[in-house]
Amino acid sequence: MTAADLYYQIQRFEDAAKFYETAAKLKPGESEPVIKAGNAYFDGAAESSKQGDDQAANEGYIQAEKWYRQALQINPKDINVRSDMGLTFFLRTPRDIDRAIKEYKSSLETNANHEITLQNLAIAYTEKGDKEALVKTLERLKRVNPNNEFL
Repeated sequence: MTAADLYYQIQRFEDAAKFYETAAKLKPGESEPVIKAGNAYFDGAAESSKQGDDQAANEGYIQAEKWYRQALQINPKDINVRSDMGLTFFLRTPRDIDRAIKEYKSSLETNANHEITLQNLAIAYTEKGDKEALVKTLERLKRVNPNNEFL
């Protein structure tokens, strides 16, 4: 885990992910290495996307989803992991907005006032063009944090 964390800090996400995967095998049933593997793949995908490598980004988001799914088997109510998994569907090309929305809604079943999830859901509804759902989500987000930057 220490080696993985160091690679993650210097943004060598692929190397970090491999070490987290090894840690997950050594510590079955523990969520931390599984979540961190997902995060390393997610951040690596985001970096690939910034560099214009859509294929590598998609592969990274698919791998992140796989690890987030495993983390949710350990703790199905982890709101942050569920929301991040939704992002893996939203950010890949082509986007799977409906699947992202499904994950965000599932996250909100655990905590209806989770600000980041509400913000992600609003962005997904904006992209989908669902104005009615967007307005309702924005109203909820405003009640949670009237100063949210997305608003």
